[in-house]
Amino acid sequence: MASHDSDDDCEHDDIVDDLNFLQVMQIGVRLYVDHFLKHIYKVPCRTSSHTRYVFVIEVVKGYKDRCHQQFRMEKHVFLKLCKLLSESYCLKRAKNISLVETVAMFLITLGLGLGNRMVQERFQHSGETVSRWFSIVLDDVCRMAVDFLKPSDPTFRRVPTKIKDDNHYGHILKIV
Repeated sequence: MASHDSDDDCEHDDIVDDLNFLQVMQIGVRLYVDHFLKHIYKVPCRTSSHTRYVFVIEVVKGYKDRCHQQFRMEKHVFLKLCKLLSESYCLKRAKNISLVETVAMFLITLGLGLGNRMVQERFQHSGETVSRWFSIVLDDVCRMAVDFLKPSDPTFRRVPTKIKDDNHYGHILKIV
């Protein structure tokens, strides 16, 4: 009888070992599947067809006020700005992004006050792409500003009549 009990104990221990092994395997498989779904199998999140270059062209070619509503400037001004930045300030298109799209992202960010995530959604680009192109266009616009925004009197010897005649500035003019 004793050998029969030890056979039952061994069989029971084998069953417990098998169950423990199966539980460990189940946990391992579950961890692997979770890792796979989070880090390897990526579901594209920027997939709208009404974005990128298509969106910009639709705005430019669409209703006359739409360009002003989106980019805060008339169509012809927007297109001239794109051309000027391209020809005089070396703003170039990239492999996956057009020049007009980069300028549009810049203007929408400034004009509408949209954050990076909203621009990502509108143009279907990553946050890094939006940020990088905003900086590139900003640098070119700042270089352009140096050429266009110059005081009529660079030495500031003459006080403009608007300031001279305004009582709010009188105390400053007495110091000068």
